[in-house]
Amino acid sequence: MKNNKIITYKDKLIREKSIEVKGIDNGIKDIIKDMNYIMDKHNGIGLAAVQIGVLKRIISIDLTKHEDDELIKPLKVDLINPVILSTAQRTEYAEEGCLSVPGKRGEVLRHFWVEVEGYTLDGEHFHKKLYDLAARVAQHEIDHLNGVLFIDKVKEEKNIKKGENITI
Repeated sequence: MKNNKIITYKDKLIREKSIEVKGIDNGIKDIIKDMNYIMDKHNGIGLAAVQIGVLKRIISIDLTKHEDDELIKPLKVDLINPVILSTAQRTEYAEEGCLSVPGKRGEVLRHFWVEVEGYTLDGEHFHKKLYDLAARVAQHEIDHLNGVLFIDKVKEEKNIKKGENITI
């Protein structure tokens, strides 16, 4: 493991726009391994490469820990160069947090579904509509790739509150 540290909102790097990945090599595979290890270690359900100090357009989503919740479809995917192609008109507020903003939570408005495209670790084309929590996590992580944090989107700044360490 090369990297075991999560970059927080206090680090200027987290506000940088991530760079497109040009090819999948062992370095990219190692970054994704590190991301998954850190996400598991911190009980996260999503992570962007920038959160471990790597300015590459890579995200990981892992909703498999919620297999006992009938409303959450288990999904585990690592996406390279993810893009949101379309979104639902329907939006919903829900409480979010972030491993890069420890101890804070807030209500964020997100699209109920998003159509996402990118590439898997194997170089396979990924194109799916993600719903509900999966859509929320994808939007949250893709925001990271553009230097945007959930605290930038909280309904009202006064609604940022202390909370348990974060899962998204």
